[in-house]
Amino acid sequence: MRSVIALVTITCVGIANAVDAAPAPSPFLEEIIVTAEKVKAPVRDTSIALTAIDKRIIKDFGMTGPEDIQMFVPSYSRSVYDVTLRGIGRNFRSLGGDPGVASYFNGVYSENVAIGATEDRLYDLQRIEVLRGPQGTLYGRNAVGGVVNYITNPPTDVPTGELMARFDGHGAQEFYGVLSGTLVPDRVLGRLVAMNADTGNDRQSKAVPGQRPVSDTGQLLDRNIALSLEIMPTDNIDVLIRANDRRNDVDQRASLVIGEGEGNRRNRSSAVCYPVGVDCYVEPVAMGINGPALNGAAYQMLPVSGDGFGRNLDGQAYLDFKPRSAVDTSAVTMDAQWRFGYDRFTLRYVAGYTDVDFRLNADLGASGGRNTCLPPTCAQGPGGQGIRENHFAVSEEYHLYSHDLQLITNLDGRWNFVGGLFRYHARTTQVNDYHEPQHLGTYTVDPSYGLFGDDFLGPPTFPGKHNNGVNGPATISSWGGDADGTYFWSFNDTVVDAYAVYGQATYDLNAQFRLTLGARWSKDEKQGYERRWGYFEPDPAAFGLDLPTINFLLTTDPSTGEYNGDPLRLVGVPISFQDGVDIEDEWDEPTWRVNLDYRPDDRTLAYASATTGYRSGGFNLSLNQQFSFDAETVISYEFGLKKLMLNDRLQLNAAAYLYDYENHQVRAFQPVRAAEFGCVPGDCPDDPDAIRVIDAVRNVPKSRNWGIELEGLLSVTTQLTLGGLYSYMRTEITDDFFVSEAGNPFATTFGTETVNVKGNELNRAPRHVFTAWVNYSLPMGEYGTLGALTAYSYMDEQYWDVLNGRINQSPSFYRLDTRLNWDSPRQRYRVSAFVKNMTDELGIVDMRGGPNLQRVADTTLPRVWGIEVRVRFGDWSADTTVHAIDRGNLL
Repeated sequence: MRSVIALVTITCVGIANAVDAAPAPSPFLEEIIVTAEKVKAPVRDTSIALTAIDKRIIKDFGMTGPEDIQMFVPSYSRSVYDVTLRGIGRNFRSLGGDPGVASYFNGVYSENVAIGATEDRLYDLQRIEVLRGPQGTLYGRNAVGGVVNYITNPPTDVPTGELMARFDGHGAQEFYGVLSGTLVPDRVLGRLVAMNADTGNDRQSKAVPGQRPVSDTGQLLDRNIALSLEIMPTDNIDVLIRANDRRNDVDQRASLVIGEGEGNRRNRSSAVCYPVGVDCYVEPVAMGINGPALNGAAYQMLPVSGDGFGRNLDGQAYLDFKPRSAVDTSAVTMDAQWRFGYDRFTLRYVAGYTDVDFRLNADLGASGGRNTCLPPTCAQGPGGQGIRENHFAVSEEYHLYSHDLQLITNLDGRWNFVGGLFRYHARTTQVNDYHEPQHLGTYTVDPSYGLFGDDFLGPPTFPGKHNNGVNGPATISSWGGDADGTYFWSFNDTVVDAYAVYGQATYDLNAQFRLTLGARWSKDEKQGYERRWGYFEPDPAAFGLDLPTINFLLTTDPSTGEYNGDPLRLVGVPISFQDGVDIEDEWDEPTWRVNLDYRPDDRTLAYASATTGYRSGGFNLSLNQQFSFDAETVISYEFGLKKLMLNDRLQLNAAAYLYDYENHQVRAFQPVRAAEFGCVPGDCPDDPDAIRVIDAVRNVPKSRNWGIELEGLLSVTTQLTLGGLYSYMRTEITDDFFVSEAGNPFATTFGTETVNVKGNELNRAPRHVFTAWVNYSLPMGEYGTLGALTAYSYMDEQYWDVLNGRINQSPSFYRLDTRLNWDSPRQRYRVSAFVKNMTDELGIVDMRGGPNLQRVADTTLPRVWGIEVRVRFGDWSADTTVHAIDRGNLL
């Protein structure tokens, strides 16, 4: 990394945060106006560590999704569903939890960062603002790590439009279009955006022998239509409304099976062998509620290459199952402004409603794959292996609305003020269904219990799914089979209500110093309801039995490999259970900000700030441990510098920060007292002081984060521009926090040792992040302009569990992109050719596992090359500005 630091120091380059210089030496140095603090201001005049990616950057670099955004933001890491800034984010998925980085779409808060990061594949965005650090005053809710703002282009007051098509080497066919103009002169403007994208699905994985090749690019079928109306009934009232309807079908990318330890295997299974052909497969010993020995690809010891710790990913095996999902989204946002008092005051009302219908079906043991089951009831795969059909289905509905009423001043004196009231409501219902619809009959057939009959266990309670308000100890009985093959089913319902009042004032002490004071009070109320029914096999020892006494329950004789005709193939007593919980809790917290700006001249801004942030507590719903965890808080000390130099040819932004982080929410395997956890049915000790290892979201008492960030832009000539960024980050758990290695897929041993992780790093906190890019523009007179861009980005190693073993550390990776843009003389036409990830480097962006599972990872996209064509019509030059009508303080 010394060479990286030296390169940053020598070139002083960074992302295109614009400058206020005229004339600008380079078009990339044009001023970017942001609304990070609810009022419009240039990036260089905003005393926040802020990266602004405007429409020019999005278009010229061909940005289409989260992977591209990651290249342009310091101290940034992403997983499939979440974002982490400066080591603060979310490392778990739970219906009772919240993100650590808030996302806003046209000013409206969203629980899901993917909504803004994927809509229209970033087409027709005016800009993306990434605010690093806690934003506990003006944003507040779940902005403990920062905020990502997505702002779409508003309508224009002159007719303009564009058509765009994109094709790539994987079979992608994407089409986009926009129409904008006046509908009622001086009163109503409109903008219509439509897209239809099929990203293709032709690249095959580097599969191990005997495994069916599957796509490692995935496939996206995305249709979206959005209508924006700007209504101006009077000269001082402006209402901007946007409504969109979207259908998103995803065939997700295949996940990697990562080898572990010596021989790239991890023997977390029993010694019982089921011979099929020349291969030998094993069943896990411990069957959790969500994973009763599926015998699918994720549960086998696949022979994967690499060094056993996720390195050399090109040689890894891809899982032969992938989730397929469909998402229907309808959303409406409104931004209404009333300017009064000679435009010295603005009353702003921002509201939004979102309705999401999500459906997922994960084929845990895909047809034709390497996974196997036991003959003679199994169908046969192409290699003679048996086929097993295990599925995981999810149906989820998500409804939210929010209201934000703001008062903004634009006074001529020293004081100015932004304040508001915030109200948010969200309800999520989710149904999970794990089932095996065919083969074996393991879950469809009523088994013969022999001496374990109904007289011993009671009549079956599952799959009747008639849980009448169970709240406490589980109801346990015999297993009666299920016609659909369901072996676990759950229903979850969560309701969130949040309220806040906030205000922030600025006071000009003199011509050089400005003081900012802000405060916010937030309250979150949550209710959780969960009902579960399922198949379970407790350890025979719980019934006082030795293992050999119930070997007759096995489907295959381990010594001969002969099928014995019994539908039960697992070691244990099959039972059914049902349980449930009703839980509610609330959290409230004041947060504040103090900031001092220093402006020695009109090209320099230095600032020092202390800011607090807060994320509400939550529930462990859907994680089997049904109790709440506490809210987390952080106080951030930050020093920043933004400066224009070299005759306005260099823009340099720098920031240094220190966080005191308390009650960090982290998913971990922890030993806890029985009185604290919701135990697994059949394993609930009577002693409240009994210790049990649970997999749940808990709170790390204290941590510390610190780092430095550099961004800059250097215009060498009017034709040559250099840019890039660099960040260095350190995180450390500074208080005792005990994690168990029992059952932990990221443990370095297979024992029951309890480890104090004090001194370890936080999850998803890469020490080094670096990007450098170069743009050269060649004017060709009557033949137009040719632009060539090349970008290199580097992401350092990062951990995915607080144990911090090498086994849960993903390797560093880099990405190299290049792009050629040809523009016609009047920029009516543009033709682009591009290659993303030129070297076909794969990096890990998510790593997960569970008891008795091998580790699984999701990766960056492989190499993608293609062409893009744009055609503009009408007065397209108007689309580079908002429009002729001034919207006052705000954009």
